[in-house]
Amino acid sequence: MALTLLTPLDLTKFAHLYPDELLDQIEADEIIIGYAEEDPLKATGILMAHVEELEVMIDWLFVDEDYRRRGAGKAMLNFLIENCEQIDELGGVSIIFTQEHESMKGFLDACEFFVIFEEGHKGFETTLGDFPKFPVIGPVGEVMPITDVPERELARFSEAVNNSAIPGAAVDIPFGAANYLPESTVVLEDGKIKGVCLMEEKDYGLSLSWAYNLSSEASNFPALLNKSIKLLRKKYDDDTVLGLASLSAKVDEIIETYIPVKKSSEIYLGTYPFGIDFDQYYNAI
Repeated sequence: MALTLLTPLDLTKFAHLYPDELLDQIEADEIIIGYAEEDPLKATGILMAHVEELEVMIDWLFVDEDYRRRGAGKAMLNFLIENCEQIDELGGVSIIFTQEHESMKGFLDACEFFVIFEEGHKGFETTLGDFPKFPVIGPVGEVMPITDVPERELARFSEAVNNSAIPGAAVDIPFGAANYLPESTVVLEDGKIKGVCLMEEKDYGLSLSWAYNLSSEASNFPALLNKSIKLLRKKYDDDTVLGLASLSAKVDEIIETYIPVKKSSEIYLGTYPFGIDFDQYYNAI
């Protein structure tokens, strides 16, 4: 079998190895590695990754079932690591996965990744129809779809997030319908963005990717959620899966109290740091 660095033009022969939606998300600088039989039409594995600040994040790693346990997955990981390790600015390679991918943990352990789970890192699934309407008590800014926000303000807010230490700011920039669904919403106060609710379409359904309230008005947060869900229900069926993630036990408790959760799963992080102590690396990110 042959290992090769791919371009987006090569992806047609690998199309059976990834969801259709993934192709739409590929950026020009995406790292794409493929594994194939001598016959290039028999593609057996693919890895896609991107650089995010100081690390390389793996977006997709898949090997055809008929070719597993033959070294394809490990060969692609090693190829990625060996090439990225030569770049001084990069601190390591990471992948996020959930407990449903149980075999991934053992595989990454065998590849000398550090695999950790922290209490409070959890993913939840419900349906669009079951997502509740939250009570809004108190003043609210101007809530609107992201497509109605002036481009100048989107650019200003994007730059502010990139230059700040806002928790959870690892989101696609710039904001907009090109990166998120047009049903994503923002709240404006005096013409400035003070909160966002960003929605994406995934292969399993919809994802509430990032919600943040920068204002002192606590009611902005439920108002944003209510507006986005109302807009989504005009386009999607009530049984559409809606996924959301939490990074704290307190938020977990709120979700499980107020949202009819259909399924929850622990979220793991696998990391291969380059030449430094893992604890030091993890604390840095």
